[in-house]
Amino acid sequence: MLALLGACSVAPAGTEINDPYEEVNRQVHAFNKGFDEAVLDPAGEAVSYLPEIVKDGIVNFSDNASLPNAAANSLLQGDVAGTARNSLRFILNTTIGILGFFDPAGTIGVVESEADFGETLAVWGVAEGAYLELPGLGPSTERDAVGIVVDFFLDPLQIFSIQPPINETTVELLETDTIAQVAEIVVERGEFDETFDSV
Repeated sequence: MLALLGACSVAPAGTEINDPYEEVNRQVHAFNKGFDEAVLDPAGEAVSYLPEIVKDGIVNFSDNASLPNAAANSLLQGDVAGTARNSLRFILNTTIGILGFFDPAGTIGVVESEADFGETLAVWGVAEGAYLELPGLGPSTERDAVGIVVDFFLDPLQIFSIQPPINETTVELLETDTIAQVAEIVVERGEFDETFDSV
């Protein structure tokens, strides 16, 4: 991680855009556009016909699964209130909200305090580094790219996935979480179809 952070570059003096990887970034951008046109757009359109309660449940489940990571990053940022809010939200939605498919925490005003490791690095004073376009993930920076890698290993479900499976239930939970994350991307692509296409 330190080696990756050491690579975070600073924009040359007199320039506003720090894009030393422009050629590669343009190639990745072309790939992302092609993938969106061939896969995400049609899938998003197909999913847009699902009932709202189903689409909301998919997004809620995926968001709920990311809350332990958000709580950990809030703590690393010294945000005690955010840590408590994310933890309480996770507990309420996992239990009363039936594994997060419903959002009773949001109903009573317990909203997520969004936090990821890229933001944690920013709080710690790490420079954002150069612009990067990531395959399948889109625009980012060197700092946020490091954050994505660390967030993967902070995710409790991913931690289980790199250990020997405990039992079949654990494996099924991991598969369900991964499917939900992909499904959330597809649902949101359908929800914001006109915005994506206009861009």
